[in-house]
Amino acid sequence: MTSFLDSRLAHSGTGEEGIAGAAGEEGPVGAAVVAVVGPAGVGKTALAVHWAHQVQERFPGGQLYVNLRGPEHEQPTTPEEALDDLLRTLGVPGEKIPFGLGARAELFRSLLAGQRVLVLLDNAHLPEQFSPLLPDSPGCAAIVTSRSSLSGLRANGTRTVPLGRLAPAEAVALLREGIGAARVDAEPAAAEELARLCDHLPLALRVTARQVSTSPDVPLSDLAEELTKVRGREDVVAAGEAETAGARAAFVWAYLSLPAEARGVFRLLGLHRGPDISEGAAAALAGRPPARIRELLDVLVGSHLVEEIAPGRYRSHDLLRRYASEAAAEIPEPERAAAVERVLTWYVHTADAAVHTFSPMGLRVPLGDADLGLAPLAFDDRVQALGWCAAERANLVTATHHAAQCGQHVLAWKLPAVLWDFFSMHGHITDWVTTHEVGLASARHLGDKRAQAWMENNLGNAYRGLGQFDEALRHFHSALANSEATGNHQGEGWTRYNLGNAYRELGRFAEALNHLRQALIIGRELGERWSEGYTLNMIGDSYRCLGNFDEALRHLLPALVANREMGHRRGEGFTLTMIGDTHRDRGRFEYALNYYEQALALRREIGDRRGEGVTLESLGDTCLELRQFGQAREYYQQSLTIRHETGDRRGEARTLFGLGAVKAHLGSPGEARASWQRALAIFDDLDDPQAARVRARLEKLGA
Repeated sequence: MTSFLDSRLAHSGTGEEGIAGAAGEEGPVGAAVVAVVGPAGVGKTALAVHWAHQVQERFPGGQLYVNLRGPEHEQPTTPEEALDDLLRTLGVPGEKIPFGLGARAELFRSLLAGQRVLVLLDNAHLPEQFSPLLPDSPGCAAIVTSRSSLSGLRANGTRTVPLGRLAPAEAVALLREGIGAARVDAEPAAAEELARLCDHLPLALRVTARQVSTSPDVPLSDLAEELTKVRGREDVVAAGEAETAGARAAFVWAYLSLPAEARGVFRLLGLHRGPDISEGAAAALAGRPPARIRELLDVLVGSHLVEEIAPGRYRSHDLLRRYASEAAAEIPEPERAAAVERVLTWYVHTADAAVHTFSPMGLRVPLGDADLGLAPLAFDDRVQALGWCAAERANLVTATHHAAQCGQHVLAWKLPAVLWDFFSMHGHITDWVTTHEVGLASARHLGDKRAQAWMENNLGNAYRGLGQFDEALRHFHSALANSEATGNHQGEGWTRYNLGNAYRELGRFAEALNHLRQALIIGRELGERWSEGYTLNMIGDSYRCLGNFDEALRHLLPALVANREMGHRRGEGFTLTMIGDTHRDRGRFEYALNYYEQALALRREIGDRRGEGVTLESLGDTCLELRQFGQAREYYQQSLTIRHETGDRRGEARTLFGLGAVKAHLGSPGEARASWQRALAIFDDLDDPQAARVRARLEKLGA
């Protein structure tokens, strides 16, 4: 295969330079971009990956890969999702990835500035899907593969390399690599016929070569006749598109040669909508033990109908996915529905086990028993559980949509509800919002007000984190109405806590305390210690903001005790910072600094990046009041970096305000004005009342 790809690479493209020259070592100003275009099955991805491997030394900054899951997939990769993956690959923690396409693209390109990095964007559909993913720095390069012509990109300096079917001699050469030179040389005419029946498509030729190699004693002419019969069947020709008829014939031939049980598994794989599938999910889908499903998947891998991309993880080429989906129509409808329900249920229960492993406190979705003859995975520790969620994230998002589409509405709301903690902790805000919108629609379809309240609480928290308080409050009030209407005392307490937190952030402390006091009563009645700790934090901070420091500490100190007794370290860091804020506001700076230092060390230890930004801002505020301007500036700068990277716009504006004050004290009015203007722009965009305070500072500076 390597020699074949080397030969094809040397002759790629319409110009003399081909791919290698188009993305050469010395590119034009800005990044070089090459689009490899052609029909399905011609080997665009294989060729692009092969070239990338050959030129690793040209890109010491590394190589990045994203499968954009083009038009064949029901859920193509959005630019926001692709940038999320790219940023994580570059080492950006999830909580530092900002929300929104523009902010993510800006961060991505800033990280590539001055680097020599190759970006491979595979299976793209339209320019708007991948344009935000293109690097813009000299020394970088991008290769885009697509079935579309992408003609609009030519005006932007992109070199397009068309890739078509192989020439007859090339197709025979590829067969020669797969089945051996002796057999091809012994029957050259039969080998040419096999290549023709495959339409000279590399994908079909590889599948056919594997099929031929399993019959070493059968003449090639007999095998060519057999493939001719398969291709000549009316149902194959009618069902397949003309440009891929040869590939389809090869697939049908390989499929019909499988043992019956392996054929059944291949058909069932056609029901799975995610980009890949694990052994565990395949076992649930097929209703077979993991050991047996592994054996059957090995058979499919051996036939080139499935590819093992990592240990225990499998995927297929888009054309094979389409064929498997069509083959799934042979399964009776009740069996199809049962298989889909099994795998979706397995995803929900395994996700619940994973999330409960790394986040054992808080509300847990009522799932009931998974009485479908399957066992969800169990996890030994936090790292393993988080790894599973990260590996399955795209499948879990797709499964949510699939559940709603096939009428499994209970699973469609429970899956995102289970995953909320994962999405929240790791900054997957796009997945958080989109899956919960699907879940909310399913809950409404069911008329399940408890489920609606669950979805709207989670959506409200997403929008609160984005600073969209009108939308957050709309969801919270709807959740409260649904909880009260169903007598859901726990749901009411949870929603009142969320409302109190939102009103606190808006500076509406009377409303905040009203909801928080009621949430505290409910939490204590239900014996939810974790809920009590959270709520005491919010009540204490509300009193601090009102200047009632004794009352603030009367709530915060018991919250600290509760968090420590429960081992709730994230909550402990939150409380330590709030206690420090209270001591700072009453002028007890040494106490404040002691609590902040404890909080900062803890938050860094557990990787609470967002919380670290909050504590750094508080440290900056304290040093500012102590007139330790150099130290204050250092803390603010660190906080500003974290706030910007995590998409915490309100926190970013607050930090900019403090940084402006430091610069004013240091005799740099121009820099102070720039910081305050940036803060004002954010506060105005968020309709935050703190804008008035910033405006007053700017007016005073101007005077």
